[in-house]
Amino acid sequence: IERRPSPSLDDSAIPSPRKNCRLHPRNPAAPTVLLVDDEAIVRRVATGYLNRLGFRTVEAANGREAVELFGPDPGRFAAVLLDLTMPEMSGQATFAELRRLRPAVPVLICSGFSDGEVEDLVAAGAHFLAKPYTMAQLKEHLTALLGLILSSPPARRRHR
Repeated sequence: IERRPSPSLDDSAIPSPRKNCRLHPRNPAAPTVLLVDDEAIVRRVATGYLNRLGFRTVEAANGREAVELFGPDPGRFAAVLLDLTMPEMSGQATFAELRRLRPAVPVLICSGFSDGEVEDLVAAGAHFLAKPYTMAQLKEHLTALLGLILSSPPARRRHR
């Protein structure tokens, strides 16, 4: 989890489509994902998945916090994973504000609900991933969203 300023990542710095990339979260050039969810356990699991897929993460516990983190340097984020149902600012309002700040920011809506709100956001260009999801499903959606071929993370070794 990173909350320190990092080098800006504008759209041109995102690896080009279909380019095979092996990213590492400790690599300062690795793309950063803004992860927005009010449930700490969801953020922890998603951060683990994202880190294993090679992304750096910045976490926000609600929409207002997400906008505050995003606003100063919107180009820093390769993508946003966004929950819909949160306190203080809804996912739909957060999406609108993030898109106002950076119209083409790739957004993956992650929600346990699939109602008209999701359909409206997908029609506005967001992708949708139903909760709960696996790392393989997240990888598949990020691949489609960012146009990257993400290599599989190394298998975890089990110690006996």
